[in-house]
Amino acid sequence: MQHPEIDFYSSATASTATATTTLTDLIDAIRSDEFASKIAKLRSTLAAGDDDGYAVAKKDLQAVSISGTATGKRAKAIEEGRFTHSGLLQLDFDAADNIGWTVEEIVEILQAEPRIVAAFVSPSGHGVKGIARIPVCTTRDEHVAAFAAARNHFRAHNLTIDEACKDPVRLMFVSHDPGAWLDLDRTAVFEPVAGANGTCPNDAKPKKSSIKLKAPRTAFPEPPREGIHAWLMQAAWHCRFASMSEQDAAAKLQAYDGTLRRQYQPNEVRDAIRTVYDSPMPENERKNAASHRTIEDADEDPTCIPD
Repeated sequence: MQHPEIDFYSSATASTATATTTLTDLIDAIRSDEFASKIAKLRSTLAAGDDDGYAVAKKDLQAVSISGTATGKRAKAIEEGRFTHSGLLQLDFDAADNIGWTVEEIVEILQAEPRIVAAFVSPSGHGVKGIARIPVCTTRDEHVAAFAAARNHFRAHNLTIDEACKDPVRLMFVSHDPGAWLDLDRTAVFEPVAGANGTCPNDAKPKKSSIKLKAPRTAFPEPPREGIHAWLMQAAWHCRFASMSEQDAAAKLQAYDGTLRRQYQPNEVRDAIRTVYDSPMPENERKNAASHRTIEDADEDPTCIPD
């Protein structure tokens, strides 16, 4: 089905749909100003550091059931045979799970995958929602097995999908993204993984970062105009190459007084430092770090970033 129906809900707390729609109509609405004011308010709340307020307000945001439509209440619809599957699967790439990636980079990866038909920026502005084609599923297990195929594929790109997407009746919030992308001419699907139970196997954990190790620069890296995740990882590597402790590196990044596009998210610096310092450093880069240190203890002041 090129234009399968999906359910539209008035909020995340609604138990039954208020209408049905299509992915085409959803993307058109996300591109337009239909949800713009609500999303702008949510993003300003998050930017102000009010995470609790953001979480509460988001519950009143409209949502869709990407993977199909339910007759009656959404709960247990697929188990009770009241769910018509759309052959679509939502993929949530949360910023907290994909440190080191910018929104633009994730969208680029999705557009390059022929089994992805849509992508747009999440309500927070820091994550990405992707829509994949999968076979039309008649049971929860079939849907979970298709999710496992998508999860395993993107793990190879060092991208982590929210595990909650394995739920076929999971709701996905609407958003506002004038550049939302859609290509329904794509027909390839993620074939279900045989015997998959939707869990993440211990021997196939995703790598912590896709950022390549580089020799330290002669100056602290300046943040880009758009996005700061990749810059934050690069800055953390800069500190590690300079043989700074994790504590000093965290203090340096927290105290950065340069111009950032937005404020750090909670634990964003901590997670970046932990990812970088937990990653192995190749021998050749260890030698480079020893011979090209640029901070030299930062005059023994961990909060002083060199020009």
